Amino acid sequence: MNPVSTLEIGWHLFGEQYERGEFLVNMRGRLREAGIPEIGELPDHLLHVLPLLDRLDPQDARAFADTFVLPALEKIAAGMPRGNLFGALVRALTHDLRAPAPQRAFTAETAERAEKPITTMG
Repeated sequence: MNPVSTLEIGWHLFGEQYERGEFLVNMRGRLREAGIPEIGELPDHLLHVLPLLDRLDPQDARAFADTFVLPALEKIAAGMPRGNLFGALVRALTHDLRAPAPQRAFTAETAERAEKPITTMG
């Protein structure tokens, strides 16, 4: 992946400006408060941001998604060519996060189901 499609939302929002450092510090604190361990990526990586959204109360999650996550996802999607599998996933996630909370298809429950092994019908 190139920098245009990196999954670190702070990079898309602030680039290499000082504000990104502040954002990273803030994200690290939010992750700690939510009990989300950092797993080898910077705190603004989607691997951390998505579980955080799930643990925030709905109003805070909506505000965080609208202010930070959705603008970054739109930039990520724009940097990925059509037909790219990851681009399709980013666009689907963007669509899902735009939906009002009760209509969201991707929830903690669907994430848990997605972690179970897939079996073939036969």
